[in-house]
This record gives sequence, structure tokens and C-alpha cells, in this order.
Amino acid sequence: MTGGATPASLAADWLVSVYDQVVGDVRDSVAARIELQTIELLKQLFGLTPDYSGTFVTGATMASFVGLSLARQWAGHRRGVDVGTKESVPWNR
Repeated sequence: MTGGATPASLAADWLVSVYDQVVGDVRDSVAARIELQTIELLKQLFGLTPDYSGTFVTGATMASFVGLSLARQWAGHRRGVDVGTKESVPWNR
């Protein structure tokens, strides 16, 4: 199911389709640099310190997955457990 489109999202989709780029490195495309600059602007907007980082993901499903992964790491960190290691999984011990 596809959601609604705003003029800005429609224009962005057209630009992506026209350029048809695979962007994975700042040296490959201006798009990666725009993403990095956008992250910097969002950090300023929310008053975050420079040691915070960010990333863009491919869509809503990946955003949900990344959000759940980060929440899992955060909850583990609060309990003194590094949930990102094999040793933290009970059946791997």
C-alpha cells in the first residue's frame, strides 16, 4: 500500500528517478553529502552535541527495524548488558 504524496516528496522521487544513483560514499555523489549536512542541521535543531551521529534509512520498515534495534541496545546498556555481542544471547553460552 502506497501512502499519499506531497509536492516535495513527489519532486524528490522524480529527482531520484532521473539521476538513478547508487549512493554509498561521499565521494560518489552529492546526495551523501546532503544527508550528512542534514544530520548536522538536525543535531543543531534538537540541541544535540557533536558526538551524536545519525543515518538515513530506505523507508518506514527499515526505520522501525533500526528503531527497535537502538531501543534494544539502550535497554541493555541501562542494565549493564551489551546486547550486541554473541555472549549476551543465552543460547550461545
